[in-house]
Amino acid sequence: MRRGTVVHLGSFCGVTIRAITPFVLTAQVFPVFAFKNSEFNKEVTISIGNRGTVGPYSVRLFEINGNTARISLSNAMYSWEQELQEQIQPMIGNITIQDMIRWSRLHSIDLEGLRPMCEDQNTYEAAMIYKIPMEHTNLLSSGWFAANHACSSIYIPIHICDDDFYDPYETGEAAALSLALLQKYGHGNITSLCQSVEKVFLFENEINEALAHLMIHADINISSFLTELDNGMQEQAFLTEQLWLSAPNISRGIIQDIWKENYTMTQQNIQRAITLLICTLGSDASISTLEKIAQSISDAQSKIAEIQQQGYYLHAADIC
Repeated sequence: MRRGTVVHLGSFCGVTIRAITPFVLTAQVFPVFAFKNSEFNKEVTISIGNRGTVGPYSVRLFEINGNTARISLSNAMYSWEQELQEQIQPMIGNITIQDMIRWSRLHSIDLEGLRPMCEDQNTYEAAMIYKIPMEHTNLLSSGWFAANHACSSIYIPIHICDDDFYDPYETGEAAALSLALLQKYGHGNITSLCQSVEKVFLFENEINEALAHLMIHADINISSFLTELDNGMQEQAFLTEQLWLSAPNISRGIIQDIWKENYTMTQQNIQRAITLLICTLGSDASISTLEKIAQSISDAQSKIAEIQQQGYYLHAADIC
């Protein structure tokens, strides 16, 4: 392609090559007047080996030889689908909740500048991931919910048999808290913290669902059991996000690694953090929040222990 060339995709509109230099190409939508009332009419500079979005089109620059350039042109939506497919296809057959959560947090930089999964143009953008089991779908089907932008929200579990939810997730308070975190830390900057909490939730949820499965076979109603445990995780997520938002800078290094592996390790880390914060000025609010998280986890552990103590009867009923 040379300067001034217009490339079409089977229609009147297309992309015109505005300039070619030894290392970059400048392109613009054609005709410009067709896009004059949108941001699509901007000139876009693309370097060799890279891709750029030119209006509704995707342009990839392979090489420049003198005053000619070798490019590929496609619909931007098609290129977006291909970028996602490259990430999803290798996982087909083994896709996990963690994979789905990770994909929901993809930003433009992860997709070669194409439309992100976690967008900034919307003030509120919740996400839900569904998990449907092979059996007892009417009881054990579940969802993992992010109250707002996925990269600044902790995904929390919800089961189809739940008869109640932690209030902030019904009132919009959880969505507002996530937005406040996004505005404070920016896109992707607390994702690793969210993942550490989710890793614990996923581990503990597997135990909860295994117990619920035994309860179903023992003809025991699981609704109150899973509702209580799901509510606990929802509360813990909300309190943890409050902690990240309000904790003084001096204490952030202490609290950022409290969530590890499972409830037991997390409880130990919380107690260690509280001990350190007692000696840190201005940490009273953080200590109070940590104590609430610890109590919520303790309540969940007590509930699980109560059901596990019935394990003999559950297994016996299952065998019968």
